[in-house]
Amino acid sequence: MSTKFSIHVHESAIKMRLDAFLQDKMHISRNQIQKDIKKKQIILKNKKTTSHAIVKKGDIIQINMDKPTADNTLRSKKITKNPTLKIIYEDAHMLVINKPAGIAVQKSENNKRCFSEISKEITIEDWLQSNMHCEQKSDMSKNFTIPKKLGAHLLNTYENHQNLPKSGLVHRLDKDTSGVLIAAKDLKTHSALSKQFENRTVTKIYLALIKGHITPKKGSIEAPLTRSRKDRKKIAVSASKKARFALTHYEVIDEFENCSLVKVHIVTGRTHQIRVHFQSIGYPVIGDRGYGDSKINTVFEKKYGLKRQFLHAFMIKIQNPSTGLMQTFYADVPKDLRKILGQTNQKLIS
Repeated sequence: MSTKFSIHVHESAIKMRLDAFLQDKMHISRNQIQKDIKKKQIILKNKKTTSHAIVKKGDIIQINMDKPTADNTLRSKKITKNPTLKIIYEDAHMLVINKPAGIAVQKSENNKRCFSEISKEITIEDWLQSNMHCEQKSDMSKNFTIPKKLGAHLLNTYENHQNLPKSGLVHRLDKDTSGVLIAAKDLKTHSALSKQFENRTVTKIYLALIKGHITPKKGSIEAPLTRSRKDRKKIAVSASKKARFALTHYEVIDEFENCSLVKVHIVTGRTHQIRVHFQSIGYPVIGDRGYGDSKINTVFEKKYGLKRQFLHAFMIKIQNPSTGLMQTFYADVPKDLRKILGQTNQKLIS
């Protein structure tokens, strides 16, 4: 069977090649798109076209896709192994999920350019694009799955959701951090939620397991952050004028033999903020492969099976734009972290 649908070209696509435009919108390899164009499965303005044809505002691209090709099949094998995304809260304007560790929120720039990497990096943004405006709400609670082929379901999402930045996401979590993640379903809500994050009126609480016994037991870390000069993929504390203000409050919940469980309240939301702040004062997050202590990370991986940083976005308190009411959302602590502490979720937050 084949699936027929159309994509309308908008102003932002001016002077883009057809294959590049479709690669960006559909997240399929350019090689596969070029093959479909040669097979006349993709036509432009009701005519046979070429991969290097330039798309213009108002153009209509008609697509007739067969069963999953080799590229799509490769992608599907990885997707089917992904865990379920739990919906914490949903209304007509916003969605709150409990993001699992191991899934990136958005594609990196490198992944956007390489399909072989995209196949490995199915993201929360992909999931939102495929589910945000689906007619059957029950689809929202199914496994984190992108359709094996792009059809009317994804098209409807694209048509209704095309002007929504980042597929509705209003903040981010690191790939190996789990917890509360919020997305808007319309531009008005996206703007209202984003302003709250920008104005720092959102309360964000994390749970982290850090190396050693930090003193004082309750305190703050204020240290400006910027890109590391040694490794551009990392963040570092810096006195540079380009460094941005960053403030983290913490409180020790419990102490163990060689580590401490802390409740963390971040006032700002800089990239890798919690991980870098605790590393900078000598108490790195357990399991953190980017900023952590490799020796203690190895101990926790061998003894407890911890394969990621012990960092969980436990709670967010934010105003719901549609009702004006403040709402608090909690994300259950995942099993891999509860296993290490040997405690129930209720005891963790007491």
